[in-house]
Amino acid sequence: MAFTWLYSKPVYPALLPFAVYSTFHFLTYLRTNLIPTITPTAPGAPQPAIAETIARFVKKNYDASMYLVANLELFLWARVFIYCLVLQNSWTLLIVYTVFLRARYALSIFVRDAMKGLELRGDALATDARVPEGAKNAWSIGKSVVKRFGELSDVGKMFGGGQPKRE
Repeated sequence: MAFTWLYSKPVYPALLPFAVYSTFHFLTYLRTNLIPTITPTAPGAPQPAIAETIARFVKKNYDASMYLVANLELFLWARVFIYCLVLQNSWTLLIVYTVFLRARYALSIFVRDAMKGLELRGDALATDARVPEGAKNAWSIGKSVVKRFGELSDVGKMFGGGQPKRE
């Protein structure tokens, strides 16, 4: 994925998920590596207050931030798709990003939840009487295409496994 972004036309919204991930990685590195080096404590002694504050912040905001990242990744896919339709992005970029997003869907509960949320919002809009029939049909077709792609590209099912059951 990195080489694709490196050699394709810049898609600046792709920096948003990276910024969120980088923030949490930096804070974790700061708390676990830098702070103990700068202010060493005796074994068993409490961590410095700043390290505890960082740990609380990360614990409190991690899930919401990962859900935000998942929604940003879905938005980014839609943006790449639309720009491909108007010939502003490469179709190769769309293919590579689709494979990336499919892998993220398989590995991340946050992406699965974001997709389900998108489906629920789209279904709610499609049941509105003010929505034209063409838009309702487009939503239905698009949803079935995405589900079919998901079924065909499920590597776990291809090799006789499957996704672990959610409890």
